[in-house]
Amino acid sequence: MRKLIAVVIVVTCIPIFAASSQDCAIDLSDVVAELLQAQAAASGGDTEAGLTQIAEVRAALAEITDACAEAGVEAGVLLDNRFVAPNNAFIVYYPSGWVEGIFSPNAEAGAIYLGSTPLAAQALNTSVPQIAAGEQALVVAVGSANTFGVRETPSIEAILQQFGERMLADFETTAELEMSSLADRAVGRVEFSSETFDAVMVGIQLEGRDLYAIVVGVAAPGELDTVRHLADAVALSVR
Repeated sequence: MRKLIAVVIVVTCIPIFAASSQDCAIDLSDVVAELLQAQAAASGGDTEAGLTQIAEVRAALAEITDACAEAGVEAGVLLDNRFVAPNNAFIVYYPSGWVEGIFSPNAEAGAIYLGSTPLAAQALNTSVPQIAAGEQALVVAVGSANTFGVRETPSIEAILQQFGERMLADFETTAELEMSSLADRAVGRVEFSSETFDAVMVGIQLEGRDLYAIVVGVAAPGELDTVRHLADAVALSVR
């Protein structure tokens, strides 16, 4: 079995709500005011006061998120941790509470392993990943078309076809490659699985750069829904 190798991407995301209930009321006027106060404090040299304001903002957003969740409205993906590749080749954002695993450099960029737990992050660096129920992991791989084995007419579709053909040879493809648009950018997705995990692979080209990111999101069997949107958000965040 081959190791799962993917691309890590940097993206900032804020919670996105589809407010459809009186219990899920979204009024960010106070939050915006506190952010402006935090900026003013930091600009004035009072970093501690600025961070205190930011903590209050996060608490206020958490209250909104909880209220909407109770009303049956799901929040979007929030990526508020940042990984900067040691070789400064790319940046990627990932969920709060997640941990960073190993970083594997390549000629142009590299790959980072991320997990909801340390064991989940480590699992992706094994021949047969075993993901426990309730856990998720991501591997983000960034490189040129050549890195992924495409030497002529590079495109994210060609990269996913050729790279995916090699990478997924030992796994069962559960959803064939599909191209679509995400935030006005071409994105490709393919889903695959084994007895010990379900996974989705998302590919995208970095904006303004001749580099591509491949993000593989992995979850326990039957839990792929927990990483589908996360893999999309992380892929969009790569810079």
